Amino acid sequence: QSEFGLRRRVSGEWEDQVVKTLKDELGGNFAGTSNVYLAMKHNVKPSGTMAHELYMALQGYYPLHLVQKETWKQWMDEYRGKNGILLSDIFGFNACLKDCDWFVANSFQGFRHDSGDPLWWGEKLISFYESVGIDPRTKVFCWSDTLNNITIGRIFDQFRNRVKIAFGVGTWIARSEERFSRNAETD
Repeated sequence: QSEFGLRRRVSGEWEDQVVKTLKDELGGNFAGTSNVYLAMKHNVKPSGTMAHELYMALQGYYPLHLVQKETWKQWMDEYRGKNGILLSDIFGFNACLKDCDWFVANSFQGFRHDSGDPLWWGEKLISFYESVGIDPRTKVFCWSDTLNNITIGRIFDQFRNRVKIAFGVGTWIARSEERFSRNAETD
């Protein structure tokens, strides 16, 4: 699991406590935080994915039908093979897969789910990878949309041993102290 709460956190102090607790409680299962300062402070890996903002900014420079491909091109040019995880929901997942090809899919470690049905998304992404000749077991599937213990369990049960599973938790634990509980059953 990674902590992705920076954009929606209640406060810097609360996010700091969340990162410290996740590190202490999850140990080696805690992949890091998207907050670079807190990653340094707590000696964990800075861990994140593409964000919505780059796509949004490029909408001011390119025709809408080119924004997605141009974003990927610029990202790949910048990170030169260390591309990380592609955000898949900017213009809808179907539009993402329509614009994606083997080169783009192979250039990223995986995709991030950030809206819609997580099980449908995972199955559709497996089918996509198989259709372009990529073994989905070699790719990271990162879920980050309104995760709770029940949703995480359902995702894990359906996709274990089929893909590399990752979770980016943030909104619910970074916004409210009451929601930050290892025993939370609902969001």
